[in-house]
Amino acid sequence: MATYTLVNEVLAYKGYEFVFQGGSTICGRCELRPVCIGNLRVNRRYRVIKVEDKHFPCPLIRGNVKLVEVDLSPVKASINFKRMLLNVPFKYEGIDCDEHDCEYFENCRPIGLKKGDLCVAVKVVSPIKHCRKNINPKICVLRIVSGED
Repeated sequence: MATYTLVNEVLAYKGYEFVFQGGSTICGRCELRPVCIGNLRVNRRYRVIKVEDKHFPCPLIRGNVKLVEVDLSPVKASINFKRMLLNVPFKYEGIDCDEHDCEYFENCRPIGLKKGDLCVAVKVVSPIKHCRKNINPKICVLRIVSGED
């Protein structure tokens, strides 16, 4: 099923990615709210896959927005590869890491992915050779099959 939303017309191009962080108080009073933010889930990463030729004025950005079709964007994440196989659904558990200054931290705590999400690893990007936690995860591209919110 297609998911539609509204995006600033300057950013409305195929391939544009964004993380939905919720609406503002202005959005609460807007008649476009159901299509603009009503279909999106907070802290999820989306990718524009189709741009429609429809635009609307937006009081929040004081400019125009365009209607776009989006899907959940694939997420690059560190995972313990011993527990899963490529192209086989698995429940994302995440990596318990608090090494904020580690170069791989953003992969161990990726934005747009939540513990419990049903995912499929579609590609192994690289191993993490010097993991401070000594778990030797791999960075993979994950596609979210279904997410918990």
